[in-house]
Amino acid sequence: MKRRTLAGNCGVGVFVIALVAVVLAFGTHSWLVSDYRITGAKLDKLGLWVHCFRSLPDVNDDSQRRFFVGCRWIYDPFTTGYDEIRGFLLPAFMIATQFFFTLCLVGVLVSLILVLLFFLCAGPDQKHFVLLITVIGFILLTSGVSGAIAVIVFACFGNTHNWMPNHSNNWFGKYI
Repeated sequence: MKRRTLAGNCGVGVFVIALVAVVLAFGTHSWLVSDYRITGAKLDKLGLWVHCFRSLPDVNDDSQRRFFVGCRWIYDPFTTGYDEIRGFLLPAFMIATQFFFTLCLVGVLVSLILVLLFFLCAGPDQKHFVLLITVIGFILLTSGVSGAIAVIVFACFGNTHNWMPNHSNNWFGKYI
């Protein structure tokens, strides 16, 4: 079996960096963070799947007697009141962000299997080597476009005035 080229080995290295970045961004709860120096902030951190609040008032309670505190999974069926404010927590742009970034993660994970096949088993002298590289490239390109759409949608709408409270004190996290 012939050795792979330097370009192939560098491609595997860049893929590993991209894999770590996508998995870290998917799992982090720091897509939108509040300024830690402000003691009266209602939002602490917000991710794709987890929201952390310091004292978010119930948007449906006009007398503001119920507050949400702590970190919860966005689809938590056990916390009282989360199902009532899910429409506030998940506007259409957030669902689109979740959808496109999930497609990105799935594409990167499928590519992981193919890159392992490329790295461990395939060589330039094998029959389907070019097809394997083409499929990996297509899947990663599609995943990259999907991830870019997710980040752009979140960047455009994630810190708007009508969504999370105190938007002027909220910042995009460093992991996206």
